[in-house]
Amino acid sequence: MAYFVIIICENIAESLYLLRISLIKIKIYKIMEGYCVKCKSKKDIKGGAEVTMKNGRKAMKGTCPTCGTGMFRILGKA
Repeated sequence: MAYFVIIICENIAESLYLLRISLIKIKIYKIMEGYCVKCKSKKDIKGGAEVTMKNGRKAMKGTCPTCGTGMFRILGKA
């Protein structure tokens, strides 16, 4: 799987900062793992997006790569 990140900025420091942030986000989304109730096993969350619940906690929401069922993982308080 290949990722392409195109960043256009006037100075190099800002470009490197944005590239680093983009790579961190890709890594977080790629390795986030959740439990699929239908498959009854832990899987990587496909198409994961960070959401904020009503109580202010953060969570990851996506789908199971095998069966396509919705997956949800509650993250820490931070």
